[in-house]
Amino acid sequence: MLKLRTLTKTHEGPDARIKAVNKMRSKRAKGSVSSLGASLKHRLRLRLIERGGGDVNKVSSSGCTALSLAIEKGHEESVGALINANADLEMPCGGGDTSLLLALICKQEKCACTLIAAGADVNAIDFSGNSWTALMYACKNGMEHCVRMLIDSDADIGKSRKDGATALMFACHMGHDRCARALTEKGAVVDAATNNGATALMIACQNGHEPCARALIEKGADLQKKTQKGT
Repeated sequence: MLKLRTLTKTHEGPDARIKAVNKMRSKRAKGSVSSLGASLKHRLRLRLIERGGGDVNKVSSSGCTALSLAIEKGHEESVGALINANADLEMPCGGGDTSLLLALICKQEKCACTLIAAGADVNAIDFSGNSWTALMYACKNGMEHCVRMLIDSDADIGKSRKDGATALMFACHMGHDRCARALTEKGAVVDAATNNGATALMIACQNGHEPCARALIEKGADLQKKTQKGT
């Protein structure tokens, strides 16, 4: 049986980032200010910012900004208001990622779309050192609308991790055929391979994702390609 160990390791990246974000949320919730109090404080701060009386990019003692808190909670309107108040979209927030990456890590699709539309850097790389891009996170999480918006905003479709894994491979690994089709429709290389020779088609087949395999075959994926071990 084909073991795509290299690709499997790549999924430790986003999972670790999600755990880190959740850990920060838990730490804040257990602090001296209750979660309800923190939410109220955020709303009051947002109103102050909207009136031009607050620092939109101020960082709290826990490393958060008004924008990062709004994203974590999925407050799309607050995100929009902060953008209008000239919040820095590329300023590291929370665990060190940009606002767009944080939105995708937290699976806050509406917030992510708002940030993309506002001009957030679609090719920024995550803070974990694993070279994950916004497009990779969107594909892993099955966010088709975000995937299409990222592509239309010139996200690098062919960008890969150091091990050669691409956004298309993550879509196929998770069985998100619509995300895979969104990529192949815009020219993603279907026969690109990881450092050990695994292709998106091999990954789709190994995980039993027939719709993804069909999408790749329709775009001419090589059925005879083999890994470096000859499997």
